[in-house]
Amino acid sequence: MTYRSIFIFVLLLQSICTFSQSSIGFQFGYNNSDYRYIMNYSDLQATNALNGFNLGIYYQKVLGQGLSISPELHYTHRGFVLNRGFESGSQILTKINLAFVETAAIVKWGSTAQNLTPFFELGPKLSYRVQGSSTHFYETGTESFESGMIAPMELAFIIGGGFSLPVATTKLHLFLRYSMGLNNVSNSSTADITMRSQVFSFGTAVDLWNTRSSKKKYCTKSSCL
Repeated sequence: MTYRSIFIFVLLLQSICTFSQSSIGFQFGYNNSDYRYIMNYSDLQATNALNGFNLGIYYQKVLGQGLSISPELHYTHRGFVLNRGFESGSQILTKINLAFVETAAIVKWGSTAQNLTPFFELGPKLSYRVQGSSTHFYETGTESFESGMIAPMELAFIIGGGFSLPVATTKLHLFLRYSMGLNNVSNSSTADITMRSQVFSFGTAVDLWNTRSSKKKYCTKSSCL
């Protein structure tokens, strides 16, 4: 590679970093999660949702015309309650608590206005289970142990939206999302069991750094650059 090629490459890289808009931020919120549970034999099955929380970081890159892409990394705590009723009349409640490390690639579209603006977002999400516990509630007492009911890997698709609000030199984002599981995550040896996640989440994201706030302003009495 010649010195001229290196010089042109450096200039091109500098122009991309200078003129493209990007931001890095932190997001947090709450979720309501459940699993669509299908068991194809006589025992009666039902699930109830549990509330959890999610924390994460993101990098958002503006592509132009209100379109941007945002890789995200989350820690999410969620779960569900499984209600099993048997023909004998007995009943067992099982509370499943799960923790995931999740990565997502979110495509966002919204208005380019500088005031309060709506946005729409969607994209895939891959979750890796890092913790799982089960608590059985019997008629005679309770029993807790590590849960392997849910497979360690889960693929889902996110769709959602919200509003962005400029605050001083940064931006505040309020979002509402629905995550739909795409693969069967049942870790049971019984082939007749199908489980897919569904998660509603809402929260706040804050830009901690962006190219707009990092640029210095040089001011005179009449104007600022």
